[in-house]
This record gives sequence, C-alpha cells and structure tokens, in this order.
Amino acid sequence: MPAYDIQMCDILEQRNIRRKEQLRRFLNHQCLLIRRNNYPLQGVFRERLSFEMMSAELCVRKLRFSKEAIGRLCDKLRDNLQTCPTTHTALSVSMKGTTALTFFASGTFQIGTGDLSSISQCAARSCIHQVTDAILRRGDQFIRFDLSAPQQREERALAFYRIAGFPKVIAAIDGTHVALKAPSSNAVRFIKRKGYHSLNAVIACDAKIRILSMNTGHCGSSPDSFVLQHCNLYDCLNQLPPGSAWILGDKGYPLKTWLMTPYRRTNNEARERYNQAHVGTRQVVERTIGVLKSRFRCLDKSEGAL
Repeated sequence: MPAYDIQMCDILEQRNIRRKEQLRRFLNHQCLLIRRNNYPLQGVFRERLSFEMMSAELCVRKLRFSKEAIGRLCDKLRDNLQTCPTTHTALSVSMKGTTALTFFASGTFQIGTGDLSSISQCAARSCIHQVTDAILRRGDQFIRFDLSAPQQREERALAFYRIAGFPKVIAAIDGTHVALKAPSSNAVRFIKRKGYHSLNAVIACDAKIRILSMNTGHCGSSPDSFVLQHCNLYDCLNQLPPGSAWILGDKGYPLKTWLMTPYRRTNNEARERYNQAHVGTRQVVERTIGVLKSRFRCLDKSEGAL
C-alpha cells in the first residue's frame, strides 16, 4: 500500500477516536444534567408546625406560654407581621410567632429553631427579627412607669409594705447583664468585669414581678449607677417630692431622695432592722430577673451569647 494511503488511514482513525471521545463526554454530561434536574413537576414543601397544632402541655414546655397567651400575642402583632395574601408560600402570623418564641425560650441555634417549625435557617432568622421589631414597637403599651396615678402608686406601696414592712416603696431596681458576641467596633467597652461581652440592662419592677421600666442601651463595662443616670426613669423620679415615694436599690446605686440603699455598716439595731427590711423587699427585682431569664433562655449566658 502506498505511503500516502497509509497516512490517510491513520488520520481518519484518529478523527474517529476523537469523535467517539467527544460523544462519550457529551453523553456523560447529559446524564449528569438529568440527575441534577430530576425534580418533581410540582414543588414539595414540608408540613409547617405552629403553636395551633401543638398540645397545651407542649406549648408551655417549648414556648413558655399557654396557647391562649400566644394567640393574644399574635393578634396584637398581626398588623406588623401580616404578609401579602397572594403569596401562597408566605409564613403565617402564627408560624412567625411560634418560630420567634421558640428561639426566645430556648436560645438555641437558628437552624434548630427552624427545624422545629420545618422552615429554613434564613426564614427563621427573618421571623425572629420581624417579631422582635413588632414587640419593640408596642413595648410602651405594656412596660411603663406611670407616676401620674396616685391610687396606683398607693397600691404598689401597699403591696411592697406587705413583704417586709418597708413603707412608701413603689418599685425595686437592679441591673443584669445579657451576654452577646463581640461587636465589630469598640468591643473593649462591652467587656464586663467577669471577662465576657455584654449589655447592662437596668430593670425596675413592682411587688407582683411586673416590669415597669427597662433600659438596655449601655455596654457591659458601664456601672449600674451610670446606666440609671442616663435613662428616662431617672428624670421621671427626680420630679417626685422628697420623701413622697422611694425605690429600692443595692449598694451599687447612689443615695437619692427617692432611692434608698442599704447601710454598708450596721452599728446598731435600727440599722440592722432597716437592712433586713430593705433586702427582703428588694429581693422582688432579683426574682423578677431570675424568672425573666429562666423563661427566655436566650437572655441567659448558659445558652450562649446573642
């Protein structure tokens, strides 16, 4: 066979080999596309769980509230949480409330919070932010320190007097720290004396463990007295006539005409009785903070930082 024919045969054979290789790669690529795009014709969504589907016992154990209380909360926040009714995949108000309360009550990761309601982590994060913002908008309707009603002030003083015989007490005040992750700027200012980042929150309550005032706008390194002097409650109490009413605070607060603190040294029996009545009455605010953090574990350091 001539050399020219042999060379042509080699060229044709190599061309066939390349075509077969290209065809093989093309078929493999098509198989991969079929596997990746093997979706059902109609979207499949997991069944979402809200408090309405839970038993009364499970609601209290998981969400820290009864079904009736959660229902009333959702009704009050409906105007802020209601989405467009034409979106068939949108989360309902009860679903958003359930997701947010699950996070507030457990303080766990948002992935675990979303798994309970069968929604994604991104959707759980959005629910938590929306419900939190809606509650903050209505916070003044439920948390307020009103001194304009003398009868209400007398009822509070009587309730405190029944605890340990301390007269004219209208509130007890104390500070608590809420742990949080290190901020991106000025992180040193948020380190408290125990070595972790936090916000210093000052809380005032009545004898029935109802929160009357709260200030959370200061970093963890700020002392309680500094936080009190820069909140609205301080200006409100300065308007009281001297000796007309008192609130009780610990040794970290300054002595005022409306703020009573315990004696640092008890040299006689009268001061000892005063301190005993003071401590016994002021324990209400410590119990209030304990109940608040035990119900909403996201505020407690044991469940991690926010």
